[in-house]
Amino acid sequence: MGLFIAVEVLKDKCVGIDECGKCIEVCPVQIFAGEHGIPSIISKNEDECILCDQCIQGCKPNAISIGKKY
Repeated sequence: MGLFIAVEVLKDKCVGIDECGKCIEVCPVQIFAGEHGIPSIISKNEDECILCDQCIQGCKPNAISIGKKY
């Protein structure tokens, strides 16, 4: 879990890697990985998030949440 940023894939809203997977493709700092058909967060990379919103724009609406902890 990140110290400054909290990135979450909302599994009830995510359509999965096979149908979408855009968050994995577009993230410039590789926060996302594919696991069991649903994107997962690579916890050691989570604080590398640069708040570019590319994952949010690329995926289905409201499937990814990014929160600042500062």
